[in-house]
Amino acid sequence: MLDGFLARKLHAESKAGAVLDSVADICFVACCAIKLIPVQQIPAWLWIWAGVIVLIKLINQISALVVCKRFCFPHTGANRLTGLLLFLSVPMTFWSIIPIAFVAVVATFAAIQEGHLIRTRKREYSFITLRDRPELKNTASAWFHSKWSAPEEAYLECMDQYLSHQTELGWYLCLDDDRIIGGLGVIENDFHDRKDLTPNICAVYTEEAYRGQGIAGRLLNQAVEDLWAKGISPVYLLTDHTGFYERYGWEFLCMAQGDGESYLSRMYVHY
Repeated sequence: MLDGFLARKLHAESKAGAVLDSVADICFVACCAIKLIPVQQIPAWLWIWAGVIVLIKLINQISALVVCKRFCFPHTGANRLTGLLLFLSVPMTFWSIIPIAFVAVVATFAAIQEGHLIRTRKREYSFITLRDRPELKNTASAWFHSKWSAPEEAYLECMDQYLSHQTELGWYLCLDDDRIIGGLGVIENDFHDRKDLTPNICAVYTEEAYRGQGIAGRLLNQAVEDLWAKGISPVYLLTDHTGFYERYGWEFLCMAQGDGESYLSRMYVHY
């Protein structure tokens, strides 16, 4: 418990530290078990109880992978209390099994509470512009390049112009922690023959595992509102999708020819 307290006081908290703290707790329990098992007679019912707690913990992490797309170790008060009691009770097991049984009660409650928090947790994502996190420029350009066919250098050039304030046509990202899970950009022309229809939203993409949560819609709204505040309106968008952009206030305008394409695509506008 002191490590977490010191980390908060010294402003040295990190997500990696939180995970390592949980790993350290697991290692501590494992070492205690290895040392105590040969010298201490543990009742069968307590072994079963411990197994149930481990099973609950495993189910919690499976739920975390489904809900949060990653492992999750909530540092709740009950979990902290379990760690403290376990540390204090280990020497007492040589005289009585009662302290460990009490720890098992607290640990069971902590595991159930942890699972409830994970399964009812609503993910909170960060919606930013590249100017908010300019250090993500190279990561963002590589991410967009991996999703679309445009060269990474082209993304970097547009991003450099935006970051140096040569243009107000920006780049918008959605982050899960520090991982890019969605994004889009605004450029003069998204490679089509209607050069008069500018600027254009481009490279709209959400990672497949995160779709269906309104991320693209929020990014679109963020871009439109940001541009409108800077006096840039209307905004255009070229796509082959139908029925999606209408949900966010976009209107079909006309058909346009994409560069190198043999078919026409749909041009949308947002006023």
